[in-house]
Amino acid sequence: MANSELESWIERLTTAGLLREKPEVRPMRGTTEGTVYVLAAPGQPAYVLKLDDPYAVRETVLFWEKCGHSPLLSKLRFKDPEDRGLVYDYVPGTTHTGRGHKRDWMKALAGGLFKLYAKAEDGIIGFADAPCSSWMEFNRRSHAYAFEMLEEHLPAEHHAAIRRLLDGGLTDWSSEHILLLHGDTGVHNFVFERGAIRGVIDPSPVRGPLVYDFTYAFCSSPDNLDLETLLEAARSLNGLEMERETLIRETVFQLYCRLATCRLHHVHDWDDYMRAWPGWLALLPDGPAQ
Repeated sequence: MANSELESWIERLTTAGLLREKPEVRPMRGTTEGTVYVLAAPGQPAYVLKLDDPYAVRETVLFWEKCGHSPLLSKLRFKDPEDRGLVYDYVPGTTHTGRGHKRDWMKALAGGLFKLYAKAEDGIIGFADAPCSSWMEFNRRSHAYAFEMLEEHLPAEHHAAIRRLLDGGLTDWSSEHILLLHGDTGVHNFVFERGAIRGVIDPSPVRGPLVYDFTYAFCSSPDNLDLETLLEAARSLNGLEMERETLIRETVFQLYCRLATCRLHHVHDWDDYMRAWPGWLALLPDGPAQ
């Protein structure tokens, strides 16, 4: 961003009453799309300024409007009228690291975010800029991308088992189950402090079933990637649970998709994922033997 544009934002935020004096501006790095800065000055709250394309800003604001009462979401403080950026409270802590046991932060997510999702009311399934005719179409698109990434990295029988799962083992969730989801509930978007989750950042909204975000979070790191942890976390949904076999099938498919993301962005985690993957695949009724 040009200095003049950044100065313009600081001036606007000062006029809006968010800033009392010129802040220190610190660029943030990560996997998020857009450009992100932390704005901080002594004696006043720190904020995050995120600049993005108008579609992403509108979708992010919509998610905040529907789910902003979550204790894990920062308070949205300012939105550009032309949808070029937004400002929200800064949450201190780290992403990825220092997160404690997956069981604990999955429980916190279940109670503090997932259970608060609202029903999608616009008739869209998937991403608003690439809508699907059904949730099964969304899954098929996900599978096509994952297979392309994984074709040379997994045995043929593993790919065949996932195709069978896709063809007959996954639920084509109906409209009554389609919620406005965060859409990117991975550890890279969770802020941890002293071993506990403190915040969830950077939504990339998807219209879909709750199980998508739930299994996405579970599969987003290779630690504690076991059935006991999954089922214990699922019990924290309190009334929104699903049948055990359904949850297992959805998790296996999500994990397959996560392996593709691992190959692209987190190849250092590959060996850890590969230690867990065969055991999950073996849980399918017609999965290959370990």
